[in-house]
Amino acid sequence: MAPAALCTVLAPSCDAYSDLWRPFFTQFFANWPDCPFDVCLGSNDAVYDDSRVVTITADHGRNWTNRVREQLRAIQTPYVLMILEDFFLRSPVQTADVLSCLAFIQQVDGHMVRLVPRPAPDVPVPGQPNIGSVLPGSPYRLSTQAAIWRRDTLIALMRDDESIWQFEIDGSPRSATMADGFYAVHRPVMTYGHHVVERGKWFRNEAAHFGEMNIGCDFTRRGIMTRTEMARWYGGKLRTAVLELLPGTVRRSLTHAVRGRG
Repeated sequence: MAPAALCTVLAPSCDAYSDLWRPFFTQFFANWPDCPFDVCLGSNDAVYDDSRVVTITADHGRNWTNRVREQLRAIQTPYVLMILEDFFLRSPVQTADVLSCLAFIQQVDGHMVRLVPRPAPDVPVPGQPNIGSVLPGSPYRLSTQAAIWRRDTLIALMRDDESIWQFEIDGSPRSATMADGFYAVHRPVMTYGHHVVERGKWFRNEAAHFGEMNIGCDFTRRGIMTRTEMARWYGGKLRTAVLELLPGTVRRSLTHAVRGRG
């Protein structure tokens, strides 16, 4: 079966983030010109004017799960490669690596394979040098980092009226009912590094970097983080990095302990 019949790229978004669409897709097609899948953008009402992109509208305001679930239901392929609109590709994507991940998830009848190690997998998969299993109870087992999902699984794990952060935090324990089938790569397959916007504001370094590239960044639409905001964000990332250095069993125990105190 042709790859386009198996998987669709979906960038779930909303009209409030339409200023990111042009730079996102400029970088996407520059770094993945031979993408073998149809490419879709999810929005509220606005349409992105590019013949390479199909816009799927779902007017649920800023309600993330309701909107994205409707966008997913408009897609017909059994798998979807979901990548957020603030993940700008920075270097060429190797199509063979993406297709290898797609073939793997089909072969094992899996639910998800995350295409960046954020977080990394917990245990290796025999015969798969770049893919490992993500165990139940692992922090951010459900993540909105770029991943190939079985479309029906992703829809089933969503609940009404959840924000993107609630989906990750509350959805990860829900996924524990599916003991197997969640995977992640050890080395990145998608090449975005990390996101360019956090809670509606540009990272200072990303604004400087991509602003020099003349790819359509509009800095009048949203603010740029202050140095204090950047320091707070990096402090949080440092805590996360330390957590990820711990063995998977310890990470899961700490996660359960924190939830128990809550």
